Formats: sequence, C-alpha cells, structure tokens
Amino acid sequence: METFLKEAKEASRVLMSISGADKKNILLAMAQALREHMQELIKANTLDMKAGEENNLSSALMDRLLLDENRIEAMALAIEEIAALRDPVGRILDGWVTENELRMQKVSIPIGVIGIIYESRPNVTSDTAALC
Repeated sequence: METFLKEAKEASRVLMSISGADKKNILLAMAQALREHMQELIKANTLDMKAGEENNLSSALMDRLLLDENRIEAMALAIEEIAALRDPVGRILDGWVTENELRMQKVSIPIGVIGIIYESRPNVTSDTAALC
C-alpha cells in the first residue's frame, strides 16, 4: 500500500502540470473508452454480480452493482459533462492589496491524492476519477 501511495503522489505531481485542454481531452478519451469497452465491462460485471449473489448482497446493493449498456452510457455522459466544466486549477478565487501594497491572491490548486471508500457503485469510480 505504501508503494501504491507513493506512486499516486508522484502521478499527482505530473497531473498538476497538464493544461486544461489536455485534461479535457483525457476525460473525453475516458468516456470514449467506456463506450468502446462496454461489452468487456458488462462481462466483467457478471462476475461481480455472481460474487454478490454468493455473498448474499441485498437486492438494493445488487441493483447498484449492476452495469448494463444504459448505465455505462450514463457514466460516459457524466464524464463528458465534467469535461465541459471550466478547469478550476489556477482560478483566482479572491484577492486584495495589503497596506504596504503587497498583492495577495487566493488561487485554486490541485487537491492531490484522493482516497474514497464506497460499495456497489461502479459509476462512483468514473465520477470520482473525472472530478479529480
């Protein structure tokens, strides 16, 4: 786990330096990859569903776990909606000048490495990746 976290931190430094246009292109490629690999995702999801049944997951959890063409398309559309948002990195959020003429600014920056815990919601993975 420690190695994984170190690698994630290093990757976050690389991502901090890419342009808004590059981030948008990456997000659009993610959405396209979901569409292109839809059948593979559905096939892998059948294994998840089988494991869920074997582990007596509730019907509500099983429903949230299920992937089909409509849900994968919704995941791709959500990523495209995020791609259409203005890049928040580098935005000046507030600014002022001090008494001695020092200009101060609050500027948004990348948030770094994110950890998230969730259950039975494959779309959370793509939503979180796109938002981060």
